[in-house]
Amino acid sequence: FSDGMALHDLWEGGRAQVMTGRIAGMTLLPRSGAVLKEAGSRAGAVASKAFQPGESRVSRLEAASQPGGPNEYP
Repeated sequence: FSDGMALHDLWEGGRAQVMTGRIAGMTLLPRSGAVLKEAGSRAGAVASKAFQPGESRVSRLEAASQPGGPNEYP
């Protein structure tokens, strides 16, 4: 994801911003993952994250980008 990109949570309408290579400002209820789409894009970017109890929700995000496949972000 590039800096400044806005992402939308496709499940509950949450929003996140990419800042300095990290996902920032993301507020989600605890669940098994999140699906994010780049704001204003049809194809967008899809990401999933498995949350563990007590883990930071933005500590590690696994993204599936096309056509590159899974990528891990800090």
